[in-house]
Amino acid sequence: KALKEQQKQKDKNNKDNKDKKNKDKNKQDNKDKKNNDKNKKDQDAKNKSDQKKQENKNQNKSKKEKEQEEQLKKKKQSEEEKDKDAQKQQESNQKKQNLISDMEEKKWLNQLKDQKNRTFLRRFESKSSDDNIKNPW
Repeated sequence: KALKEQQKQKDKNNKDNKDKKNKDKNKQDNKDKKNNDKNKKDQDAKNKSDQKKQENKNQNKSKKEKEQEEQLKKKKQSEEEKDKDAQKQQESNQKKQNLISDMEEKKWLNQLKDQKNRTFLRRFESKSSDDNIKNPW
């Protein structure tokens, strides 16, 4: 009987030990679960924060890119205007040059015409004076 009592006591102790171990294990599991949940929340918050930072960076980058595009457009526009002005200036110079050339050509033609007229008149005068000498009346 004493052995049976001793065996029951042992079984009870073993059962109590098992229960205690299970309780401790459950406590530890709960603690781990809480820590995991907390870590997960922290990680989620960090991810959200990082995502917001990245979005802000992207927005700032977009702003900078837009500013750069605007500057490039302005630069291109000013270069086009300069090119147009230079082209107009060149056309104007060409027109002036053509006008001067035309005027010089007219002047030269007029000089040639005058020279021909003078030559003709000289010949005519010389011929008429020869005629006068030959036939005075």
